[in-house]
Amino acid sequence: MSFEISRGVPIPESTRGENYPFGELEPGDSFAVDVKKRKSIQAGVSRYQRNHEGTEFVTRTMEDGTVRIWRTK
Repeated sequence: MSFEISRGVPIPESTRGENYPFGELEPGDSFAVDVKKRKSIQAGVSRYQRNHEGTEFVTRTMEDGTVRIWRTK
């Protein structure tokens, strides 16, 4: 097996964590996602809070079948 070695290829920016607009929210702002994304959104909230000290979020399942995420800090 052989591989072609490349040099000087720039590394693209990471898209991890950009699935949801956490960084765009101010305290009091919220957005909603389908309830099927509940585990994904909870993992995203945890990851964002871990990497952005001082931010806090609250998630609630709504009657319309969505999960709403509020930034509280």
